[in-house]
Amino acid sequence: MAYLLLKSIHIFAAIAWVSGMLLDALLVGVSDQLRRLGPGLLLRSAAALVARWDRRCTVPAMVLVWIAGITLAIWGGWFNQPWFAGKLGAVILLTGLHGVLSGRLRQLAAGGDNEAGLLRSAPLIAACLVATAVTLVVLKPM
Repeated sequence: MAYLLLKSIHIFAAIAWVSGMLLDALLVGVSDQLRRLGPGLLLRSAAALVARWDRRCTVPAMVLVWIAGITLAIWGGWFNQPWFAGKLGAVILLTGLHGVLSGRLRQLAAGGDNEAGLLRSAPLIAACLVATAVTLVVLKPM
């Protein structure tokens, strides 16, 4: 019962984390277009709101994913499994992408005006990493 409860918490937290990351990524990705619409006040306000959501909800969800995930891996004895190494790699990359997006949001909220550049692809990158992690944990190949 405790395993299933922890697994449920892990899944719920992962959904909250990824949803928040996609919100971050979409705002960062469209920041160039928002800037062209008019004064930077709209972009700064939106970035500040999303950054606040990120700090209050997305980051705690990410921390919960890590805590619950590592606990599940210990209980399941998965650290020596090849599929787990792949999943862990995808989650590490997601964590890094989240850090980059959070930093970019803070820059936008402070009035920074550098281009989104490669971060325009962040929603697609995040979706691919999530798909990789989910596929590996469900199928447990290798």
